[in-house]
Amino acid sequence: MMEDKWKEICYLFKINKASSEDIFQKEVVNIFEKLGWSRFNNEIEEKRTIDVGAAKSLKPDIIIKNHQKDFFVIELKRPTVNYIERNKSQLFSYMRQLKLNVGLLVNDRIRVFYEDINCRVPIEIMNIEFVENSNDGLQFIKLFSRKTFNQDVLITYCLNHLLSFDAMDYITSEDYKFKIIEFVKNDLRNMFSEDVIKMALNNIDINLQNVLDTNRKVKTETSTIDSTIVKDNITSNQEESEIEKVKRKVPMWLNKPNQTNTRILIKAMEYLNTNDDVSFKLLEMSCSDVERFKGNFDQMANMRYKNHGKVFEKNGDILKLWEPVREFIKEQYSTFRNEINN
Repeated sequence: MMEDKWKEICYLFKINKASSEDIFQKEVVNIFEKLGWSRFNNEIEEKRTIDVGAAKSLKPDIIIKNHQKDFFVIELKRPTVNYIERNKSQLFSYMRQLKLNVGLLVNDRIRVFYEDINCRVPIEIMNIEFVENSNDGLQFIKLFSRKTFNQDVLITYCLNHLLSFDAMDYITSEDYKFKIIEFVKNDLRNMFSEDVIKMALNNIDINLQNVLDTNRKVKTETSTIDSTIVKDNITSNQEESEIEKVKRKVPMWLNKPNQTNTRILIKAMEYLNTNDDVSFKLLEMSCSDVERFKGNFDQMANMRYKNHGKVFEKNGDILKLWEPVREFIKEQYSTFRNEINN
């Protein structure tokens, strides 16, 4: 049963999470053998040398394949080692050199990334904790077991997830909120006057929330949160949750350059990529063609319960990138510009 297999994987991770990197790699190989892939049949290949130019080579930790083709690549880091952006960059290099759509980063959890010709940067599709009651864990077993593995099914799953992220961002955006308000007004006009409708709406806050982000935030919070905004005493766990959200969302934004929050970020990065700060008034003037700029900007500059993701820090007229994600955003923007120029 999938449940038993996932529980066994969680157990193997638990007893080996403090092991050396070599032992951890052997255990991950063992995990994929339990998923049906065979070293004997050369379906699990470790440390393949990939030549990149005359003096450089890459060595992915694990490649899962059959005799004819590679299916996906796996980068490993010990669970006790801090997760850093360079870990993802290594994985993305392997994916591109091997021309693979899917790559896995395994350390304290399993992260599944997807990239195709429509993605300027790979997108995190799954983020799976090693806990026994994880529905994502069961989905992982279904998608990556040898017996049930189908590359087309895996890619379709990833593509549907990408589309669902786009849909979630749109539905929870200020633009969509405006559409809902207009629908409510039209629906009420047969029953109430315009003045009554206006007074009623002034006392109602309409919000659609992304449950994915909400659940991640709730898991890390230890005290009651105001339904509108997290108070000033942000805990380190709440900050980590916000950083994780930004790192999930910004690559998706940059794959949709016409999206409102993406337009704001790209315009800001024209200044902030080479400068520490920029005048907010200058950015506001530069975004004069962006509808509902202020509402969307506010959701990018505050650590709210239901926001786009905090990427900016504003102090009076001085605007900077939020320090915990500054280098990440610059790295993603640089990749975006390189893809545009190429």
